[in-house]
Amino acid sequence: MLVGIIVLILLCWLPILGPLIAGFVAGFIAGGTFRGLAVGFLVGLFGSIFIGMLVFLFGSAISVAHSSVVGLLTGGFWGTLASVMFFIYFVPLTSLGGLIGGALGR
Repeated sequence: MLVGIIVLILLCWLPILGPLIAGFVAGFIAGGTFRGLAVGFLVGLFGSIFIGMLVFLFGSAISVAHSSVVGLLTGGFWGTLASVMFFIYFVPLTSLGGLIGGALGR
């Protein structure tokens, strides 16, 4: 699963192929159809949480120049929003890639 998350972070700039490749790699390593689907889901979940945390850290660090409370609130808002958006984007694609990779990795 860690390999899938690393591949997802490295290939997140590819619009559709990045999450599909990450799910495929994770599912192929998992070695079964159901395990590939589960690992693909988890890769998408943890990848979206990781990107949301990065947005929170950078958003709050940039906004702290004005006020620390405002910085934390805006960073938290944008981090949560980014996490939800990337969850909606990553999870179906990584799950599909994990399903295909798991079926081929048997």
